[in-house]
Amino acid sequence: MKRTLLALLVALPAAAAAAEMDITTLQGLTLSLQKVEAANPDGSVSIGTGVMVAPGYVVTNCHVTQRAVAIEVVKGALHRRVESQHADVEHDLCILHAPGAAEDKVARLREDPPRLGEQVHAIGYIFGISPRFNTGEVNGLYEFDGGKVVQTTTPFSSGASGGGLFDNAGRVVGIVSFKYRAGSAHHFSLPVKWVTGALAGYKGRPVAPLQGMPFWQRPRDAYPYFLRAATLEAEDNWFGLADAARQWSAAEPGNATSWFILGKAHQRLKQNEESIEAFRNAVALDGGYVEAWYRLGLAYSRSGDAAHLAQVRDILQGLDPELAGRLAGAATECSDAETASC
Repeated sequence: MKRTLLALLVALPAAAAAAEMDITTLQGLTLSLQKVEAANPDGSVSIGTGVMVAPGYVVTNCHVTQRAVAIEVVKGALHRRVESQHADVEHDLCILHAPGAAEDKVARLREDPPRLGEQVHAIGYIFGISPRFNTGEVNGLYEFDGGKVVQTTTPFSSGASGGGLFDNAGRVVGIVSFKYRAGSAHHFSLPVKWVTGALAGYKGRPVAPLQGMPFWQRPRDAYPYFLRAATLEAEDNWFGLADAARQWSAAEPGNATSWFILGKAHQRLKQNEESIEAFRNAVALDGGYVEAWYRLGLAYSRSGDAAHLAQVRDILQGLDPELAGRLAGAATECSDAETASC
């Protein structure tokens, strides 16, 4: 596959996932997962993962079922036929109706997005064999078409497309979907709001090959702004990122994330005054944007502005004491103005 983005989920051993959730609880989450087997016209079978989101209704990625002429959801030795599917190919979100699976466990959905830095667990059928776990954290949230696409550090591998991204309370916070090839921290899950919207407006059609292309499979110049930015950041293309972020902030001046990304680009280019201006715009739009406050504090440290640095630390202390502590330590390190994290 020659596209820059690839829908894959790479699993680590289950024990590695259990950092903040016991292994028994993690294993229990697999009860709401189904293996998806999509039979294609050429006789091949595409394998993915689905999450039971209502009795008999399973969400997966449309790129798993896009060529299918027949679909089954599989749990152990049980194969249940999918009678219809609701397809939103643009958003890579398909809802499958398999009445024979109506008694299987339904996942709990958390419609409000996770927080930056929150620990999450990706679970899916790696290579179609059995559910496997992987843990990471949320490192990006992007407003897009009425939901927030979730970026994480959980690596993705074959067979787990359409799997669940769970929080520590065992709730689904995203549907695992695609990653950027070059970046170890650029893995993306679809918003739960898209799932609940698709369920509410379910229009089932007989299983048949689907037309269209998911947003992340478009040519690069047609990506949504957040995906252009993530791609350039993964490539360490800071000049390109600054240019893309300027376009983004001009097109969406009320989007705090666009200003935050612009500030990150200026910071990596050692354009400190410009980064301060961008981060100030970000926190003015979203006073709870803790990572923007953190990076603004670093920029003030680099400029020797102790008064503003102290103000930012006080604000962060109220929002995220742990990050405020990190800022206190990083401020000394960043006074050298040489470390990449600054």
